[in-house]
Amino acid sequence: MNVLHLHLTDSESWPLQMTTYPGITDAGAYSKKETYSIADMKALIEYAQLKGIVIIPEIDLPAHARTWSNHEDLKDIDACRDQPLSEWTKNCLEPPCGQLDVTMDKTYNVVYGVL
Repeated sequence: MNVLHLHLTDSESWPLQMTTYPGITDAGAYSKKETYSIADMKALIEYAQLKGIVIIPEIDLPAHARTWSNHEDLKDIDACRDQPLSEWTKNCLEPPCGQLDVTMDKTYNVVYGVL
């Protein structure tokens, strides 16, 4: 009861604002109102500490990563981005598919920047 498993990103939405890739939230959040700012996260952490709550943050990767490639500069790090709709059912449980391309050095640079 005192643990919050907080999804900060997923295939469908990227609500967490980033300093390293600021446009990723604009491209990946459901809307501008449905985001977590850095100040929001600091306030949440402070509140959780006061109440004895452990926050377990989750940034989905290498799978469930479709929103990573919604950012114009990161389209190439998603190995499934240009997959036709008919292929989704073969390669992922639910659309939209998103799998970081682990064969690219750029992918690791982006992951390090996000983490």
